[in-house]
Amino acid sequence: MAWLELLIALFVGLGGGYLAYQSSRRWSTEEKRRIQRAADTHATVLHVQRGAMRHHRDGVPLRLRLEVEDPAYRDPARTLEVGWEVPEGLVDEVAVGRRLQVKVDRYDERRIYPVIAGAEWWDVEA
Repeated sequence: MAWLELLIALFVGLGGGYLAYQSSRRWSTEEKRRIQRAADTHATVLHVQRGAMRHHRDGVPLRLRLEVEDPAYRDPARTLEVGWEVPEGLVDEVAVGRRLQVKVDRYDERRIYPVIAGAEWWDVEA
C-alpha cells in the first residue's frame, strides 16, 4: 500500500513541476514579445544607485532615475525610476548624464527596457 501512495505522490510532484515549467516558459515568451513590441526612444540618466542583491547570476542591479523622451515627440520628457540589471562590463555605459537608447512598453509606460546587450528590466516596485 505504501508503494501506491509513493507512486501517487511522484505523479503529483512531476505533474506540478511540469505545470510550473510550462507557466514559466509562457511568461518568458510573453515578456520577450512585450519587449519586441516596445517603442524606441531615448533617455538621459539623472541618477544611478547600485543595488546590493543580484536578481540573476552575472548582472549588476541598478536603480535609475531617467528622463525619458516621448517616442512620438508630442509630450515633454518625463522622469521615471526604473530597475535594470546590467552586465558587469557594461555598467559604465549607464552613467549620470549619458543619453541611452531605450524601449518604452506600449502597455505600461513605466516599463523602460534597456537597449544594452545582456541588460534586463526588473520591477523596482516588487
